[in-house]
Amino acid sequence: MANTQGQNVMPVVYFDDSGIPVGISAGTGLGIGVSQATAQAAVQAKGNYGNTFPVNSQGPGFHFSQFQSNVPYGIANSGTVTALGAVTLGTALPFIYGAASIAGTVPLYSTVAGNVGGGAWLYYPATAFSTLSAGFYWTVMTSTTVGTVYSAGPGSAVAVGTGSGYTGATSAQVARSISIPANGMGGPNGKARFRLLVSTNNSAGAKTAALTFGGQSVVSQAVTTSVGAVLDGFVANRGVSGAQLVSPNVAAFGSGAQATAMAQINVDTTVATTVNISLTLATATDVVVLEGYEWVVQQQM
Repeated sequence: MANTQGQNVMPVVYFDDSGIPVGISAGTGLGIGVSQATAQAAVQAKGNYGNTFPVNSQGPGFHFSQFQSNVPYGIANSGTVTALGAVTLGTALPFIYGAASIAGTVPLYSTVAGNVGGGAWLYYPATAFSTLSAGFYWTVMTSTTVGTVYSAGPGSAVAVGTGSGYTGATSAQVARSISIPANGMGGPNGKARFRLLVSTNNSAGAKTAALTFGGQSVVSQAVTTSVGAVLDGFVANRGVSGAQLVSPNVAAFGSGAQATAMAQINVDTTVATTVNISLTLATATDVVVLEGYEWVVQQQM
């Protein structure tokens, strides 16, 4: 399947009325055979969530990872980008996002120009560059503070920096914007579970990761004197496709008593819905990186 900036494209699985899978639709870059197309054409849409999942109460439920990625996205803290694209950050990142290697082995990532195999998407303000606008740019690091910024994705031309210092962004930046297809929540009883992996530096400043579903806040957690967080939670349709129960707004959600209550939001999941994952630094010299994320759908009976 096609991979855009490290994000997997979701195929759609079709079932007959007894819950037996009969084919997989073509995602971007995924071929489809004539026999499979014929099988899919024979499946009739049932219920108010179409033929993406089994008909409610007919056939087994379905559980799959709808979207996931471990390509890093972060905010470049205050630093300098030269005319040759060399970036020097004022605060060290948690990893060397680049051509790392292990003693006695080949490099983990490609070492070709642009290093298409290893790096991170970092957000820079427009003041870092001569002509580029603010945004996320592919950055290949050779240490935790020094690397090269590219003008687009891996293998593109280097970014032309101003050579003077810039101040890291302190406003919220959407690191990933995921489109959930219409009826993609698994029906009126469907549920999605998510996990965000976040790295930060240990400082007094707040480093925030947040997730919204259809524009409604689901989780927003600030990290200060820690070096990261794992944010787990869920969004569950409540027997209808327009009301959802969401997990308590805490990073360490789990079993047992919770000091924070669950909440209800109202998003129409019969139409395409957007999940946004954003990052915010309160202090421009701090570090926040979305190391990875997963969005898993469970079709419920």
